[in-house]
Amino acid sequence: MNKQMFLNELDKALFKLSYSEKKNILNYYEELIEDYKENGCSEEEAVARLEDPKEIADRAIGELQPPTDDHASSSILVKLLIILGSPLWASILLAGAMFVLSILIIIWCLPIVTVSFAFASVAGALIGVFGAVPVMVTTFLYGIFQLGVGIFCVGLSYWTIRLAQLSIDYSKNLSWRVLDSVISIFRNGGCFSWIKINGSR
Repeated sequence: MNKQMFLNELDKALFKLSYSEKKNILNYYEELIEDYKENGCSEEEAVARLEDPKEIADRAIGELQPPTDDHASSSILVKLLIILGSPLWASILLAGAMFVLSILIIIWCLPIVTVSFAFASVAGALIGVFGAVPVMVTTFLYGIFQLGVGIFCVGLSYWTIRLAQLSIDYSKNLSWRVLDSVISIFRNGGCFSWIKINGSR
């Protein structure tokens, strides 16, 4: 296991701690690995000298987590404040959800436009090429012009379809990154985590 894998596992195992507490522990073990490397160890050997990330996390959580029986009254008070403040935090949470939704809608505007262009160019190609034959019967020059426009739309449709595929892939990746960021905010020291950890002290 290399340093990055070790720190990633430790980061996941410390999910119960606040962001600042987790950051201090991760920084400590990162510096410890670097010290071992300066003393001649390889990165894998330095990681092998350390405990398992799960054991480190269990010990850290046990030391930093406040005892529940001594603080039962403050825990009840925190729960009461959460219930009484629900109109405020629920509306803030709803506003945050709407904000994230609006960002996702903006992200997906580009694929909607490019897919519309792709449909329009494909329709133009079909109408231009197949509709040129009956037009040629009545007015030959108009039919030739329509056939040229149809052939142009055939080439255009290839590029608009490619652009639509790229924009869909880009918007999909960007949407997952936005959602992942929102989830990590709540997982790594979000407002509810902060209330739970700091309010029970």
